[in-house]
Amino acid sequence: MKDLISSGTRGQFRDLMTNSTLAAIRSAFQDEGFAPNPDTRYDDTSSRRTATQEYLESVAWSDPDHVARACRAFERLLIDWDDDEPHLKSFYSALRRDGCTFDPHGMITPPVGNGSLRPLKSMASLTDPSAIQEQLDRIQRAIIDDPAQAIGSAKELIESTAKVVLVERGHPVNDKDDLPALARAAQDALGCTRRL
Repeated sequence: MKDLISSGTRGQFRDLMTNSTLAAIRSAFQDEGFAPNPDTRYDDTSSRRTATQEYLESVAWSDPDHVARACRAFERLLIDWDDDEPHLKSFYSALRRDGCTFDPHGMITPPVGNGSLRPLKSMASLTDPSAIQEQLDRIQRAIIDDPAQAIGSAKELIESTAKVVLVERGHPVNDKDDLPALARAAQDALGCTRRL
């Protein structure tokens, strides 16, 4: 199975950790359940880059659960960084190429392979797909640790999608409508005869 985050992206993260501390690196990865790989063959003059590589090698990069936990370690280690720092921007660009998304607070949502909840390419043509993307990201973050929240977010995704359909088709949106009413209105706007 393919790595969800590429080795090049992981290498960029490792290089960023030159500006961190050993204690912070150890704490972030260990709190996510990772132990360093004692058999690493990576050789570097920086103990921080070496320690980071030992933890990176303990992640199963094709396992969505491992990758989600590694991304939480990334977030924790990068939270106080200046967003305009060029190396950080480059790392985030690499994550985007790997299929990751970000919320306004810097939370990373990793890709999950073939069953990914990544946005459809057709969303790019929408005027404002942010509500749909926000719900997809919530579901993605919750699906492993909080299935009940993922189910609630799925309902909100349907509501958000119905509202986007109405706006895109030039129909009014009544924020007081419940899910069945929104779904019917969206179906009518699309000219669908089948009802939920």
